Amino acid sequence: MSPLLELPSELLELNVCQYLDVKGVSQLSLVSRRLQKDITSCSHLWETLVTRYFGYVNKPLMNQRSGRRNGSRETTGVRWRAVFAAVWRDLEALSPVTLQESGVLQVYNQKNYPLLLQPREVQIRQEIVLMKGLQRIPTSLKLIQLYAEVIRQTHLVPRMNAASTARALRTLAL
Repeated sequence: MSPLLELPSELLELNVCQYLDVKGVSQLSLVSRRLQKDITSCSHLWETLVTRYFGYVNKPLMNQRSGRRNGSRETTGVRWRAVFAAVWRDLEALSPVTLQESGVLQVYNQKNYPLLLQPREVQIRQEIVLMKGLQRIPTSLKLIQLYAEVIRQTHLVPRMNAASTARALRTLAL
């Protein structure tokens, strides 16, 4: 048996896959079903590929920062492989040389992504599409407004209403 097949998935992700591009990761996943399953489930690997190819850096949410201990990395539940596949498809639509604002908005407004079920995944996709559109058309006011709106939605922290605040203060007073 090949020594590569005997590696635990964590070691495979940290020591092998992080140095490969998408084509290399795809070819490695064709070696065996076990490797394919391991590579498909490596969330950190796909997050790294999203960062490398699309320039998106995952920023921890405010409530996650306060809950972190000893710098450990918490999983956000984002399925990075699905995000990568959706954005890859979007960038093919954004690749024409004669790209205009209406083309970016059309790709941005597409809703046919069955793999992106969580709102956070959809927000990441929207942010990357707008970021790439702004790289091509940096003077578009509509794209800038939408980009600012998506970023604000990402960092919104739910606020408690007056009744829950009063209840929490009473609990603390006891």
